[in-house]
Amino acid sequence: MWKSFFQNAADPGSHLLGQLFLRGMNLMHRPGARWALGFFPLEGVRTLLEVGCGGGRTIRTLLRRAPEAKLYGLDRSEASVGVARKINRRAIAAGRAAVSQGDVRQLPYADSFFDAVTAFETVYFWQPLDGCLREVCRVLRPGGRFLILCEVSDPVKARRWTDLIDGMIAYTPAELEQRLRFAGFRSVEIYRQGERMCHVATK
Repeated sequence: MWKSFFQNAADPGSHLLGQLFLRGMNLMHRPGARWALGFFPLEGVRTLLEVGCGGGRTIRTLLRRAPEAKLYGLDRSEASVGVARKINRRAIAAGRAAVSQGDVRQLPYADSFFDAVTAFETVYFWQPLDGCLREVCRVLRPGGRFLILCEVSDPVKARRWTDLIDGMIAYTPAELEQRLRFAGFRSVEIYRQGERMCHVATK
């Protein structure tokens, strides 16, 4: 039962366990998101993409921090999209947000469309990682920034999670930095807080 429950981290379903997991993620990810956004000022950002938006709570946080931005949320899970749309229905109705189902491997946006992109607790499931990071780089304008938050950063310590959740891969800070530079980002800053790590990459 526990393996079935935590598998929702990779792809939440529309069943009860999936819905419970989405609501739990909205609560569990909030402290880490607040910490990471301290290294990612959003003043002047007009177009912002949240990849792997999950239950949509982080979208609300981003809308408050980027009052001039139009925010686009994307998730491969239909259940996640439904919950995120419900939570952010007012912002969507006002034209400040849009939430769509899609895949980071082939982002449905034009080249250089976004000023900033965020990904909270989701790159563990991006396969192939290099191709996904190149897609993020493609849709960012020159000088645009990409924020990644991971609360699991030691593959050895993360073994209990990677064994429990099919398709999950934990990356070290150095490995993720290398992958970002290989994907086309010209600079990468890394911040640590215990097992949390935050990468801020600039195109």
